[in-house]
Amino acid sequence: MATFARLARACLAAACLALSIVIVATPSPAGAVEAKETATKEKRAPTPGQLAARERMKTCGAEWRALKAAGNTGSRTWREFSSACMKQAKR
Repeated sequence: MATFARLARACLAAACLALSIVIVATPSPAGAVEAKETATKEKRAPTPGQLAARERMKTCGAEWRALKAAGNTGSRTWREFSSACMKQAKR
């Protein structure tokens, strides 16, 4: 009798799980329209500050790779190095 109860609970759990997956997986018409609208929007151009930050990150990344290839990073991590480099490059 206990085996039948376990089997019944397992089947019920599987059915509930399958139903929840079907409910979550079905796309809503409103969501489909919204996704289509966002895909057709134009992206704004990056601001001068964003462009400068990207350049600083590229420069610091190149410095880090050169130091790492030479084995001169010491005990610093990329996170520590990039923080100091970005502050210095911003001046």
